[in-house]
Amino acid sequence: MNELRSRVRQRTKAVAASEIGTMTSRELFLTGVALYWAEGTKDKPHARRERVAFVNSDPDMIRLFLAWLDLLSVERGRIGYAW
Repeated sequence: MNELRSRVRQRTKAVAASEIGTMTSRELFLTGVALYWAEGTKDKPHARRERVAFVNSDPDMIRLFLAWLDLLSVERGRIGYAW
């Protein structure tokens, strides 16, 4: 039964991905802003920050966030990784 559920889940994901297709720059921008809002550090008056940190372990979310940083012309040399 678990194998059947796994195959159904994978098929559902594949169908959803094909329906979405390629994101436009605007869609990537908005999605990146939402990811930053949900998973990134924030600059606040009481806690000034000069950097962005994105905390998420999902490889697809990390790739999406990196694509967003590319869209914003953030140089890859300025990006650091921690685990």
